[in-house]
Amino acid sequence: MVFNAANLLTLSRLVMGVIFFVLIAFKSWVAVPVLLLAGVTDLLDGWVARKWNQQTDFGRIADPCIDKILICCGFIFLVNHSDQLVASWMAAVIVGRELVVTALRSFEESKGVVFHATFWGKSKMTVQFAALAYLIFLVTWGRTDQAVLRIVAQVLVWMTLVVTVASGVVYLIQAQRLVRRRGNP
Repeated sequence: MVFNAANLLTLSRLVMGVIFFVLIAFKSWVAVPVLLLAGVTDLLDGWVARKWNQQTDFGRIADPCIDKILICCGFIFLVNHSDQLVASWMAAVIVGRELVVTALRSFEESKGVVFHATFWGKSKMTVQFAALAYLIFLVTWGRTDQAVLRIVAQVLVWMTLVVTVASGVVYLIQAQRLVRRRGNP
């Protein structure tokens, strides 16, 4: 692994993830700024990698993996702690999509094809981070019972599900095209 600024930012997000999980376990509001800071480092590491030509195989693989850890574990936590704002099937859709896309990416890259992130994938990540931050805020501040705040939360959860599924479909179509180009059934 190359220790450069981009990869260090990626690794810092993993450390922030551990801190985030400890904080949400104790329902500490500090989890929200830690998650938001992790989101900022997600934007920064890619920018730094491109700007300073620090793109590495490690960063290309670790970056989305760490994002998936943060998002999946965060939504799994919310199943039992959000007063039914996130149902178990909703978390399962999010985790399932992440696993399917990871499998597709791994398959394509095993064939020597770089499976790039799409606009939909990046949009999905933004919506997931925003929804997760808002929901963790509600849980840690004990505001899940206020009607207006619950409505906003429900809209964010449903937006997250729609964008998550839509981006998954985009990746399935992308993978299908790549397979057809190679002539593999």
